[in-house]
Amino acid sequence: MEGGTDGIENVSGNDFLVSCWQGALWYVHADGTKELLFDGIGIANLIQGLAPEAVIVGGPIVRVWPVIVDDLKASVDSSICRGFPSTPIMDSTLGPQPTLMGALSLVLASKFASAAVA
Repeated sequence: MEGGTDGIENVSGNDFLVSCWQGALWYVHADGTKELLFDGIGIANLIQGLAPEAVIVGGPIVRVWPVIVDDLKASVDSSICRGFPSTPIMDSTLGPQPTLMGALSLVLASKFASAAVA
């Protein structure tokens, strides 16, 4: 991993979470393929650029939220400029498929919406 690793956590079988000193978290599959789950520096840049009231992290990463939350927050905090207001970072309550849940809510909203008043 680029920049060296600082922690490895077994997820299941031969799949692992690998955290790096630079603030990235990788999911390494048994076949050796890897996918970037988050990059703390990238999230910090988004917070500084957009100044959101909160950051909601969603998708498959929420399955391992208890394992990664402290590393994620520490990585973001170390990358934020001093004096910048703190932004809460939390996991999504929509589960590992937030896109599907959002699409479903849009379909249901159109079915149950009240009639337009002229």
